[in-house]
Amino acid sequence: KFYNGYLTDLINQSYLAFDYQWTKQHTTKLRVFRHDDVGKSKLGEYDNTSIGAMHFIKHGNFTTGIGYQENFGKDGIPKLDNIPIPHMVNWTLGAFTKAEERSYHFVTSYDFKDYIKGLKVTYKYIYGDSFQTMNQNDFEQESDVLIQYDLNAWIKNLKFLFLNINYDTKRGKSLDEQRMMLHYTFNF
Repeated sequence: KFYNGYLTDLINQSYLAFDYQWTKQHTTKLRVFRHDDVGKSKLGEYDNTSIGAMHFIKHGNFTTGIGYQENFGKDGIPKLDNIPIPHMVNWTLGAFTKAEERSYHFVTSYDFKDYIKGLKVTYKYIYGDSFQTMNQNDFEQESDVLIQYDLNAWIKNLKFLFLNINYDTKRGKSLDEQRMMLHYTFNF
């Protein structure tokens, strides 16, 4: 996948994604983002490149992944309306988008289809470091637990999701948040 987009006189974003399934049990995802100023450069000179990789191993009902992402350049990854880019290998609330940040990822999920059809539980942990906040070394970490239950037995295309987010940073605002969602897919 590739795209290139820009906001007039603000910023240009280029994106390259490569997903490869080595076997039914092994999948690798690679992501490269490049951000720089464009036109009248109303944000000033902008410089950021982010490279990320995740590798997933599936065994039975378990899927486990490890990954790494590094941001290069003097600026962090830009976020419209403070929303992280969903195509990154570590898409989470914390975002891990700071200038020069390195982040390490672990994710594991289990599909309970043999016991409770439709139930899946996922745990994700990300640790980021090597960046500064207020000219001091900083870190951030996030652990998420996602429980999703497919309600197709009662209502087709309906899922219930519960997400617990625990985000911690040395300098800044930490949070512990719970979200409950109903997700319905409507086909036109």
